[in-house]
Amino acid sequence: GKVLNFEVTVEYVNDRAKVLADKMKEMDTILGNPLFGMLAREVTKDDDYVDKIQKRLDGAGDELRMTLMDIVRTEEWITITAAIIGNPQLQEMMKDPEAMQKIMAGKEQAEGMSAAQASAKSKVPEAEFDADA
Repeated sequence: GKVLNFEVTVEYVNDRAKVLADKMKEMDTILGNPLFGMLAREVTKDDDYVDKIQKRLDGAGDELRMTLMDIVRTEEWITITAAIIGNPQLQEMMKDPEAMQKIMAGKEQAEGMSAAQASAKSKVPEAEFDADA
């Protein structure tokens, strides 16, 4: 074995605290997205998945970086993000959370109208027929 020596020029050094703060800002955006929440509930069958992740991050303290890495390496996180990455429509919806909220509100309104229509009395007059002779 020979010893190899290299000259390296470092253009810049990232501020670790700033990088971590930027990653947390991105994570907060993702966790706050209603589409991500909906997909997380579907994949994990856990209505509190997003809240549990947020609590883990909030309670991580000095271990925030490691906790963040642990979360994004879980099977659930990978499955959720793979579903989004594999579907261009979901990607577009992730970019615009307000559009997702409008879609969900429209869906709830449509479901509410259907239920109301089903329970409303018919306005068609009932006809009486004589028995067949």
